[in-house]
Parts: sequence; C-alpha cells; structure tokens
Amino acid sequence: MGTIDLVALEIFRTVAEQGGIGRAAMKLNRVQSNVTTRVKQLEHSLGVTLFLRQGRGIVLSPEGRVLLSYAERLLTSQMGSRPVEYGFATRADIEAMAAAFRAWARHPDAFWAFVHVAALARKPGG
Repeated sequence: MGTIDLVALEIFRTVAEQGGIGRAAMKLNRVQSNVTTRVKQLEHSLGVTLFLRQGRGIVLSPEGRVLLSYAERLLTSQMGSRPVEYGFATRADIEAMAAAFRAWARHPDAFWAFVHVAALARKPGG
C-alpha cells in the first residue's frame, strides 16, 4: 500500500516556501538530487504536477496549492499535541485525492469538502 510520509511533505513545503529546489536543498541540508527525487515521487504518488517552472524558479501548480494547505495543517498538528486530523495514507486514499485534485483543477471556484468514509460509518458516542 502506498503512503505519503511526513518527510516528503516537509520537503514539498520547503520547496514551496523557498521557490526552488536548490534553495530548499540548502535549507534542508540535503543534496539537490534528493529533494528533486522526493518531489517527483510525491507527484507520481498523487498523479499530479505540484510545481510549474517560472523563470529561474518554480511556483506551485493549482494542485500544489491545495496540497500545501493540507501539508501545513498536517505538519503543524504533528508538532503539537493534538491528533492528526488531515492526511491520507492508503493507495486508495491517494488515488481519490489525485482524482479530486484533477476535478478541482477543472473547477477551481467550487467548494470542496473531503470526509473519510470511516468517519461516516462511526456511530455517535461510539
């Protein structure tokens, strides 16, 4: 089963913040090829392009902006004491999120809410 690990999300977030692979690699104290590989693996797992080239740097794609908001919440919750409320782990979850990203790209002004099916199946108070 495929997973998205917190290290990959942290690398993704740092690349987004720094606006480039090289600057992110320096900040993370990693070699540039490692950062590039991790970003490409994340893109492949999700089936979307997360960054677009712009001049000498890169910018987030629409899908990348959506993932960044989730990544920031997930990474922030991991640093605090509250349980993780955002994220996806299984291959089915990743495929569903990738499909949602593609749909969102076609309809960027729509309101989207994601609810985990297991949460719907829970009984109140149980």
